[in-house]
Amino acid sequence: MSVLKWSLLLVMSLSSQAQIESITIKGSNSSMHRMAFNCSFIQGIIYQQPLINEDLGSPSENTASAPAGDPLPTLSESSTCAQDVANLSDLNTNLIRSYAIDPAQDHSECMASLAEADIYVLIDLTAPGYTIDGRNPQWTERLYNRYTAVIDAMQQFNNTFGFLVGDDIGDSPTEISAFIRAAVRDMKNYIIYKGYRNIPIGYAASDNGSTDGIAQYLACGDQHTAVDFLGINNRGWCESDNYDTSGYRAMTSAYFNYPVPTFLAEYGCLSFGSGATEDFDEIAYIYGNMTTAMSGGLFYGFFSVNTSARYGLVTTGGQENLDADNSSWFSSYL
Repeated sequence: MSVLKWSLLLVMSLSSQAQIESITIKGSNSSMHRMAFNCSFIQGIIYQQPLINEDLGSPSENTASAPAGDPLPTLSESSTCAQDVANLSDLNTNLIRSYAIDPAQDHSECMASLAEADIYVLIDLTAPGYTIDGRNPQWTERLYNRYTAVIDAMQQFNNTFGFLVGDDIGDSPTEISAFIRAAVRDMKNYIIYKGYRNIPIGYAASDNGSTDGIAQYLACGDQHTAVDFLGINNRGWCESDNYDTSGYRAMTSAYFNYPVPTFLAEYGCLSFGSGATEDFDEIAYIYGNMTTAMSGGLFYGFFSVNTSARYGLVTTGGQENLDADNSSWFSSYL
């Protein structure tokens, strides 16, 4: 059994929000190799309506708000968060991930509904037009203001699980990595400066079958500037795949001795144009063979989309309804 130098442990908060335990960093734990999550593993789902165009370019220089797409605001005609909580609970969900938070919006009602159902939220600090560009990496004041605005808006909620400073920006272990780590450092310093609780900061990396490059660099050295956790994106297990062909076995081996907690930040079947479908066989491995290295994962995703990618656990249209086939297969594993 491998040992993590740091673990994410649950600490009871006395906040007036619904009584849900907050996630925080609590030193080292020599007996654990996974993230403690209410005595269980992460059983998560990506909760984000796909943005109309994920390469929208740069919004106004004078605002830290994201483009339309925030799934959590209270004051939004398009928000279905409150009605979706029951469906998320039926799917045995304890964590959702949302990509495009608008810090100008009020999220209190949705976050309270999720907290009452013991569901946490992993929040990306990025948004379309507000992320480090892997082709021309820069860590700018504009990005800093966007990231800190999201932290200001969401730190008040006990069920804010943690923040991601980026998602699959690039695989270079050199220039790009330094900018990602600068964002981690500055967000940790900002949280300390503001006196907020010690909310974990992490990054979501693409799975390349090893910890070489970005993953290794982000976790090494000074823990004050290193990631608190690492999410791994692997949506390569479709109906014709298995533990080996999907790359999941190699991923488990690669992260067995990784120095901070890891989990699947996205898993599922990405099958544009191939006709392959999701059969959910990977879930048995995520919560079986892979628990030596991974602390569970987040399935992509909750919402069905009218594309050839063929994923989603609900059908949309006025009110969200669980897709009978997909949701029954998914929940039977959890």
